[in-house]
Amino acid sequence: MRVSHLAKTDAATGCGQTATRNGFTHYCPVISHLAARSKHPSVQIGTSPRTPLMRCSRILFTRIPASIYGTVCSPTTVRDVLKQMCERVLLESKGKLPKWLTAWAGLADETELLALFRRAFGQDMDPALWRWKYQGLDFYGALVRREGRVVAFYGGIPRTVSLFGSQATAVQIGDVMVDPGERGILTRRGPFFQAASHYLQHRVGLRQNFPIAFGFPSQRAFRLGEHLGFYAKVGEIMRIEWPALKAWPSPLLRVRPLSASQGPAADRLWLEMAAALSRQIVGVRNFAYLKHRYLEHPTISYRVFMVSNRLSAKPFGIIVVRDEGEVLELVDVAAPPERLPTLVKIVRRLAWNLGKPKAYTWITAQYAGLFAGETGTVLPAGIVVPAFLWQQAMPPKEIDGHWWLMSGDTDFH
Repeated sequence: MRVSHLAKTDAATGCGQTATRNGFTHYCPVISHLAARSKHPSVQIGTSPRTPLMRCSRILFTRIPASIYGTVCSPTTVRDVLKQMCERVLLESKGKLPKWLTAWAGLADETELLALFRRAFGQDMDPALWRWKYQGLDFYGALVRREGRVVAFYGGIPRTVSLFGSQATAVQIGDVMVDPGERGILTRRGPFFQAASHYLQHRVGLRQNFPIAFGFPSQRAFRLGEHLGFYAKVGEIMRIEWPALKAWPSPLLRVRPLSASQGPAADRLWLEMAAALSRQIVGVRNFAYLKHRYLEHPTISYRVFMVSNRLSAKPFGIIVVRDEGEVLELVDVAAPPERLPTLVKIVRRLAWNLGKPKAYTWITAQYAGLFAGETGTVLPAGIVVPAFLWQQAMPPKEIDGHWWLMSGDTDFH
């Protein structure tokens, strides 16, 4: 059995499961006196032809030593290692389980996480949106339980980026939430710190799954992360507003909805954009990404347009817009930066056609002037771009002022 980096022990039954690349493999009880100390009865949630799967609302997650990480071990070896871990936990905690139990969240935790979202934000998230965001992921993020109840979550969604000209996989931090009843504990012992530190320690860093992380915390959330030593400011999101434009920007350009047959053209536009931003950090905007992010979004209707030369049919750029009722939002762009002034005028013209008085976009501060031009108004969006401070993470000074981020890079616009 190939051992992954996690193992979990059912604190009610003493039954454990080792997390492998292909799922959970059941093994015999690990340490019986853990069961005697739990107040939570085990619940059988399913069976298979080979072995029943037992779960408890109180689960203890521990880390397998590096000495056996990624190796092929017998169930006996894994059981012995976990027994030693459980005994150590009991010894260090004087026979009591820790107040906060940190775990990796996955598909089985969806119902509890959606319930936490409702408690944390006072509204429901559409399950279709949740599944669209986390589909295909083994780990949704880190969660924290208190007395069996999920009280905190720190989510992470992989995103392919151009990192100073080289392709890399970053992780977008999102759906960060804490139960309202636990928000008073904003220290290194609190649930937010436990969830965030668990995720960043094991997933983010030059030698981890993701060399770099990004996110869009509010000012309040950023200050908390900064206070706890997680975040350092490396940028800011600005809001650019323009008045609608009655005149057509160029008689040589035409605007048509993006079609599947234009996939190769969209990919070429992305390569041109990436080449022009080779000294920056920018998320991939090829056809596959645009299709998934905008054309397959389960809850928001976007309009994706290919702008091309009317005579030669050569692609000029791609714009993504969203009708917000009173205004038109420019959500995303795929084009070399020097074409932005013309593309912005096209967006302003679309706003006029739709009867909107203005259009707007979000962009990192260093590009605000490029987007604003002579007619745009630059306003703060109230969102800080953080660097994530952790062992072996990229130093903030190497990231500062280098992110190209628009509202389409978020998971909530």
